[in-house]
Amino acid sequence: KSLTRRLQDQGNTRRAAAEAICRLTSLAAEEALDLCPDLPHQLVWALRDPEAPVRAAASTALAHLGKAGVEAFVEVLEHAMPSKDDEGSLRALETAAALHGLRYCSDELCCPAVDLILRRLDDPSKRVQLAAEATLRSLGPLCADLIAEKLKAEDPEERELLVVALGCVGSPNALPYTNMLVALLDPKTEGSSKVQIAAAEALSKCGPQTGHAAAVALAEFLSKAGEEEAKTAAKQALISLKEAAIEVLPGLLGHQHPIIKCAAFDILESLGDGSGVVKEI
Repeated sequence: KSLTRRLQDQGNTRRAAAEAICRLTSLAAEEALDLCPDLPHQLVWALRDPEAPVRAAASTALAHLGKAGVEAFVEVLEHAMPSKDDEGSLRALETAAALHGLRYCSDELCCPAVDLILRRLDDPSKRVQLAAEATLRSLGPLCADLIAEKLKAEDPEERELLVVALGCVGSPNALPYTNMLVALLDPKTEGSSKVQIAAAEALSKCGPQTGHAAAVALAEFLSKAGEEEAKTAAKQALISLKEAAIEVLPGLLGHQHPIIKCAAFDILESLGDGSGVVKEI
């Protein structure tokens, strides 16, 4: 309790107190909660501290508390999201710190917070957006399952957000859903161009392990894309697939449309001789 009171002090005292609490919770979380039931609340207050080391220590200490810590993070993430915000606002600092703390919690404990994490991808603060992306990258297969299960949502904006989230989760935990992302590139399956672009970008983030089927679908998507943004997304995804893109490049290089040919040459140039692609073609 004396340490939590120090969280309100000035300068280095706050930092020393937060770091001491972090060490104590890493060694004896249950005992710390027994001695100070109000500890999660006190640590949440420190999430908005102007000093980054204090926020980091507080968020990590909350993560050490397990379920009690996650409940505190959830309470922060449930706060209303403003239409505008400054990067250094107390709300942005607190929200980003809460997201940072979730990175150190178990996949099982994070599951109830998945929807709240997704919402923060659209936060007005870039700091919070980046924190949400980093948290999604740290999630395990249980949370990836929850995201994938929602991909059939009727609202295209919600589908787009879910696809973006899967891309953030990335390899290896999003790889089981490669076929779902590939299917979204087909206009017969997905009518929203924004969702299709998000799917291409998600496959790009998942990388070469998405394999041949993804390369074929992305080449088809590139050859038929009308929007420049869609062409760029498909091209970048094929570059990220590396050797998996080899088999589809000859077809793109022989395409009748000069823009598609140029895109294929861009891919070829990015892959370079070192990848063995030029020699194979």
